[in-house]
Amino acid sequence: MQLWRMTDCFELGDRARLDVELASLGHMAETLDQAYWRWLAATWRAVDRFAQGDEPEAEALAGQALAAIQPMGHPEPPLAHGIQIVGFRLRQGRGHEIVDVLEQVSAGAPDVPGLRCARVAALASAGRREEARAEIDAIITDDLRALPRDTTWGPSLALLAEGCHDAGAPDAAAALLPLLHDFQGRFVIANAFGAGGACHAPYDEAVALLHRCTGAEDESRQAFDDALAACRRFGAHGLARHIERRAAQRRPAT
Repeated sequence: MQLWRMTDCFELGDRARLDVELASLGHMAETLDQAYWRWLAATWRAVDRFAQGDEPEAEALAGQALAAIQPMGHPEPPLAHGIQIVGFRLRQGRGHEIVDVLEQVSAGAPDVPGLRCARVAALASAGRREEARAEIDAIITDDLRALPRDTTWGPSLALLAEGCHDAGAPDAAAALLPLLHDFQGRFVIANAFGAGGACHAPYDEAVALLHRCTGAEDESRQAFDDALAACRRFGAHGLARHIERRAAQRRPAT
């Protein structure tokens, strides 16, 4: 239950409660002195450090988390680590570094369709716009049936929104907008098998990108402002910097 509370704290942007939960999880990991709990605690601290803007510390913690659990030989921690690094790279605008890895991982994990959406975002970020648009069209044409309506639904939509914007896919962006409005005011958080995955940004940023993709500049500016305000309330100054970078970009050509 505590791990779901952690997810909820990130999604709601509840800094006071999150600090309590992080301290509690850290104390449990120290008391039990077990690899599994050390792994969990380090992954969630990594998510928080990245959100606050200490990216080198976040990456160091992510590496420490994997090192703590790897001797157990369980298949989930390496995938969780990959989800975390993918989240970091997409936020940093370094999608070109993870396209090939995502292709391999998503092919080997067909039960995690959100990885397919992450690949779309990475392709578009890398400038491989035609490939990204083809994948977006395939997902949208299928009425998003490939994406389960579970805890990965919102993050998958947010990743598709990034892909639509960067690939210049206004029709797909218009189709996604109604689906994301209900998520506004919350943060995109990927829970990786109970461990910390990645906290991307408020859903308002995804809405801002979709509005800009469709040419609705006023609505886009308002959604960017809402996303920045949510980050500042949460103390997520690192995420705020990435949103400011996004807000300063021009509308991609279609």
